[in-house]
Amino acid sequence: MAYRPDGKKRLLLVDDEEIVRILLAEYLTGLDLEIMEADNGKSALKAMLEQGRPDVIVSDIMMPDMDGLTFLSKTRNDPTMAHIPFMVITADDQPETRAKAMALGADDFVLKPLAQEAFVDMVKKFVA
Repeated sequence: MAYRPDGKKRLLLVDDEEIVRILLAEYLTGLDLEIMEADNGKSALKAMLEQGRPDVIVSDIMMPDMDGLTFLSKTRNDPTMAHIPFMVITADDQPETRAKAMALGADDFVLKPLAQEAFVDMVKKFVA
């Protein structure tokens, strides 16, 4: 985990639907995290260059410009980002999608809609 003077862990939320990012950020308010947001994989990579690396990434799969699986692949193939825990969230319930995400190196795979308590518990295991 990256050191920050304020001691906060940084989480990057990546989803093309703003309402989903708002809802997930709201779910996490009790964890005292710094929340970064991006609307696709391309803007997520840019945010990480400009704002610094997060301690955990939560990313949707189906997004424009750069989907979540491509973003996952890029993070896993970059030695400076390969260690960052990566949670995939998606409405795509196809077994092949889960298999592909896990093969690319996802640390967790969660189907939308997300239950608040379960989501918070999953994030906690990566930022504890």
